[in-house]
Amino acid sequence: MRTIRFAPIVAAMAVAIPCAAQTTPTHYQLTTDVPATLGSVTVEDADIVDQNAGSAAFTVLHNLASVLPPGVGVDAVTCFPNGDVAFSTDTSFGAGSVTADDEDVLLLSGGVLTLLFDGSAHGIPASADVDAVHVIDRSSPVLLLSFDTDVTLGGTTYADDDIVRFDGAAGSFALELGGSAWLGAEAGRADVDGVAAALGNPVRYFLTTDVTFITGTLPAAEDEDIVTVTNGSVTGIRNMSALGIPSAHTDIDGLDLQFAPALSLGAVSHQIVNTATPVTWSVVYTDQDNDPPAAGLPTVSLDSGTPVTMAADSSGCGALCDGVPWNGERFIHTATVGAGATHTYAFAAGDGIDQATASGTGPSYVSVPGDADGDGDVDATDLARIVVENHDTNGGTDLDLVRGGSVTDSWGGTDANSDHAVTTTDLSAALGTIF
Repeated sequence: MRTIRFAPIVAAMAVAIPCAAQTTPTHYQLTTDVPATLGSVTVEDADIVDQNAGSAAFTVLHNLASVLPPGVGVDAVTCFPNGDVAFSTDTSFGAGSVTADDEDVLLLSGGVLTLLFDGSAHGIPASADVDAVHVIDRSSPVLLLSFDTDVTLGGTTYADDDIVRFDGAAGSFALELGGSAWLGAEAGRADVDGVAAALGNPVRYFLTTDVTFITGTLPAAEDEDIVTVTNGSVTGIRNMSALGIPSAHTDIDGLDLQFAPALSLGAVSHQIVNTATPVTWSVVYTDQDNDPPAAGLPTVSLDSGTPVTMAADSSGCGALCDGVPWNGERFIHTATVGAGATHTYAFAAGDGIDQATASGTGPSYVSVPGDADGDGDVDATDLARIVVENHDTNGGTDLDLVRGGSVTDSWGGTDANSDHAVTTTDLSAALGTIF
């Protein structure tokens, strides 16, 4: 679900997100702490289950029992659109050349299991279990973590209801979201055992706990429910028991969400052109999961023609050129258009799971007399392409002006520099007469 570049979440307060956030996930991806029947699907605690938000249907997305020894459960998960998955387990195990503990985070990519995050190497004690993980950047890595017990890291103690950010580049931990900020009186009683985040301004956190608790005026949240926390307050509860997860003895143990990308700020560089004018179409791609566009996307289709892959803009556009999809990335395509009336364009993009589209009109084709460079107007650029000859080619009584090969008579220009020709050198003295 993430890209190879990272912008710290705390920086979101200083970034203007270029489009409205997609408020509703399209997919919920989760594990359970015990074998369970979800709708018509029976799952084990090593299965990652996908629930389509539209249909509420459950399907098994990954059967990790195929790569894990018997008896090993998955209690933290992040899924990527290309089929890769990052996860943590509820016990130590060995599989092939990989040995992992329950404080580690693993990556399954292309059927190959590797260690993404070695918890003990970064000071997490063997007595602690990583029971929630959200991967923002898997190359560094940058992770949101929670633990099944209180843990002291780098001199700071984090409770089991805290969300902790690990920055792989710095090798450091920091508090991302304190449990006391949103659990209130329930802080210290609940253990956060699932976390996902929709990146933006503000960041929205989606959490599960191991107990039933009450906060504010919202209904009680059970251990199979998903709680939304925004700006330190509970802003929503998704009742998963009403959507097919048994409320008795079944806890959501690992959690991830998928949001659809968005396209915004679609634009065309010129509104009036002729066939020689280079035109640039641009659009901004934003993804709260920090997913980059899938291969070959975004595209632009001109006049309902064949889609053309757009290029990432590198023209010094600040945050829109920093390689971080959650705060928006601008893509461009430059081409010329044929003669005709008003042209149309359509953008399309996707992250490998969900799609986004946008469309518009422009440019319009206009043939402008004297527009030598074909950009839809007559300006100083055109003057350099005007040829003035020192003879009367069409038998008039004055000099002739040749514009792009078209002879125009009746120009009362003068030979200002006395070189026996009226040329572009003389034009500055006669602009008001010519145009």
